[in-house]
Amino acid sequence: MSIATGLLAVVIVMAWQVFMVQRLGANWTSLFCAGDRYPVPPALAFEHVAQLHKSDGYDGQFYHYLAHDPFLSRGFVNYIDAPRVRCSRILLPLLAYLVALGNDRWIDGSYFLLVLVSVFLGTYWVSRYSRRESLSEWWGLGFLLVPAVIVSDDRMTIDGVLAALCAGFVLLASEAIDWKVFLVAILAALTRETGALLALACCIWLFAKRRYGAAACFATAFAPALAWYLFVLHRTAAEPPPLSMLSYCPTAGLVERLIHPAVPRLTPALSALVICADYVALVGVVIALGLTTVLAAKRSFDPRAIAIYLFALMVLMFSAPLWSETTDFGRTLSPLLLVLATISLSDRSPRFVVPLIAIAAPLIASRGIFLLNLVPSMVRP
Repeated sequence: MSIATGLLAVVIVMAWQVFMVQRLGANWTSLFCAGDRYPVPPALAFEHVAQLHKSDGYDGQFYHYLAHDPFLSRGFVNYIDAPRVRCSRILLPLLAYLVALGNDRWIDGSYFLLVLVSVFLGTYWVSRYSRRESLSEWWGLGFLLVPAVIVSDDRMTIDGVLAALCAGFVLLASEAIDWKVFLVAILAALTRETGALLALACCIWLFAKRRYGAAACFATAFAPALAWYLFVLHRTAAEPPPLSMLSYCPTAGLVERLIHPAVPRLTPALSALVICADYVALVGVVIALGLTTVLAAKRSFDPRAIAIYLFALMVLMFSAPLWSETTDFGRTLSPLLLVLATISLSDRSPRFVVPLIAIAAPLIASRGIFLLNLVPSMVRP
């Protein structure tokens, strides 16, 4: 039944993607949300990449280019906004390249396929965890509500893959800290730098259990990502480091965002609606941090709880740029939201899923506004 649940999730996402492409009136490259303020690599002229008029586009466009040049040997890095940050998040682009055997004409298809595979795996793992907790396996469909998954489904970002790996971590770590968790930790660190916190959580837990040898062995999960980061540093020019996105004052970015809401360029009525939805999402973040405090007060201490603490600490240190809009902070916070939500499955406590719903609801509602505002702005080369 878990497999059936995963397949249903894939069908739902595919249906949405087909609707999006048809509604936008462009080809499938429109899912990468490329903006015309960034040029398309000449080598991809045959793809007729659809672009958003007078727009910076979205992150998916850069991972798309990286998938065509994962080893940074063709000059595509010159078309990426922040090469060292983007190129360090190599897992999805590299897998797309390898599945396509390096053939430019197949790479986009393999990229879309891998996004769907991540949807299947995330749903499958949540479904299996639900069954393990004596609940219906159909609860696995809740994976589709994770903000990172919502965004990745129609903007082709890498965050949905990390969300799927977090789901796998919750299931596998609840059984044993073994080679399967080790593999998930390696892949998560290669997907995005924040994914390294899964390996760190396991190291802390093993060390606390005085399993020092196992902790030392598990620390090698950082090695592939570290090696890749060094390669990227060697092949790219200097730029502001990712740490510039962190604040030295905990909660400073969140507080500033609460005081100064984002004001969208829409009609007054829609702007008011979006601002209200924005505050709902921000309240969801505050609730997530509060629930993390509750867990700490109860002295919950297992790999899942430690991962929650680490992700929450990361959120506390986010600077203002990462709080720019719900789509941005929602997908970045998704590991915390997802792992917290699984507590509702194990403890039968609905409050732990509230933050996820509070942030997912505005994102789902915004899809209608997204379509209404972007349909006439596609550039068809």
